[in-house]
Amino acid sequence: MRVPNKNLKDFCGKPLIAWSILKCLAADVYDGVYVITDSKRIAKVAKEYGAEVIMQPPWQCQFGERGGSIAEAWFFYQLKKAGIPMDADSGFLCTTPLRKVNDYRRLVGKKLEVPQAQEIALSSRIVSLQLHEDNGDGTSRMILFDNTGKYMIPWAGSIHDVDYYVNNFCGGWHDIERFFETKDVQYMPKPVRPEDYPNKHIYYVEIEPWQWYDIDRLVDWEICEFWFKYKGLDKEV
Repeated sequence: MRVPNKNLKDFCGKPLIAWSILKCLAADVYDGVYVITDSKRIAKVAKEYGAEVIMQPPWQCQFGERGGSIAEAWFFYQLKKAGIPMDADSGFLCTTPLRKVNDYRRLVGKKLEVPQAQEIALSSRIVSLQLHEDNGDGTSRMILFDNTGKYMIPWAGSIHDVDYYVNNFCGGWHDIERFFETKDVQYMPKPVRPEDYPNKHIYYVEIEPWQWYDIDRLVDWEICEFWFKYKGLDKEV
């Protein structure tokens, strides 16, 4: 069962979206903390907890799997239009709430340590992995088994060079400007696909195995609330 309106749902005493905002602010390593949304309700809550809000026009929310890329491109476009300088930016899903305040600092610290890194991800190591593929007939077959701990999940957030991201995943500044000014879909930012990544070496900052959870279904919510309270993440801010 999926969780509707989860960004505004109470999570350990606050709206889910509030925790990511508060921890970004508490880390004190960012020049600005922004929320991109097309929801007036989310915008109101985000402002109450200290974030700046960039509203998305309704027409941008009709492109399905490209929605995330369009939202990020819209963020870059708006900041550039406002004359706000950008060299690197971090992106976090509010539905991955198990980050510690120090994880934000470690991520930025790694970028300062390795300035040539185009992308750095918060990554959880999978100690033991057994992956099965569904055969579609009530059976499955194992396609991967590994207990070496070499596989990782880079899902809890990242930092990347703005120009690198814009040029590789948004078509470049020219296409971004043309798309938002003309709404011509030939300039639309492309979705980030798994096949874009196999040969890219992405730096990582390692976090604990339980921190990668992304809330989508009710069971994810319950798991995340358990870890959030058990690890004292509700006491950090």
